Amino acid sequence: MVRIISVILGLLLLSASGIAWSQEADAVEPESAEEATTPELPEPLAPEVVADFEERLALVIAKRRDADRIEAQYAAAEGLQAQLIGGRLDVALGDWFRATIELADAVIGKLEDGKDVARFLDPLLQELNRVPDVGKEIMERLEEQVVFPDDQLAPADMVVYDQQLLKIVNDLDAVYESLLTYIEFAENLGLDESDLRQRLSQELNDASANRSVFLTIALDSVTVLKGAVATMPSDTDLPKR
Repeated sequence: MVRIISVILGLLLLSASGIAWSQEADAVEPESAEEATTPELPEPLAPEVVADFEERLALVIAKRRDADRIEAQYAAAEGLQAQLIGGRLDVALGDWFRATIELADAVIGKLEDGKDVARFLDPLLQELNRVPDVGKEIMERLEEQVVFPDDQLAPADMVVYDQQLLKIVNDLDAVYESLLTYIEFAENLGLDESDLRQRLSQELNDASANRSVFLTIALDSVTVLKGAVATMPSDTDLPKR
């Protein structure tokens, strides 16, 4: 995800620099034809590269549409079906991310070589600008999967739920980190992401407070169980708990 954000930054900078140059060229009128300088134009891409980029861009768009289609199914599903479709949606979004970033890397590489890739910049930006919304969707789906361990569960089941909860927490942290990195880049470019920053800041504060309370409850439970084991050393279930 961090790599995605760095690609967005590169494309936005390139797009912005092109606009800035255009405005500067319009504002300054050369004094004479002799003084006028012709900017060095980028070299055209080789036909086989154009064909490759067009094919890969079509693939990116197809994968995004496939993810949108699965997301519509997910919105109408419930229970186990929603869980299954949610898994398919995660895979589809992952495929879209990878295809988009691979193409963006290739396009930027050609741009750095002085090639003309203008025709591919806008479509790529349209795909990459979806990152904040996709991040929000992923977080909502992860949060829906949270199941807190219940003291009434068998010890083995509690371990499973603990591991599932830990994985979700780690996944959520990764999404938060990527979105915060995106905000830093966007604001450095003069874009207003104050609403997103404020929302994420509040969510992170809430998450931190919730985790602190959850940890306190867990440690209190451990203390109680240790006392119970000392009181009833012959019980086989208490040590597992």
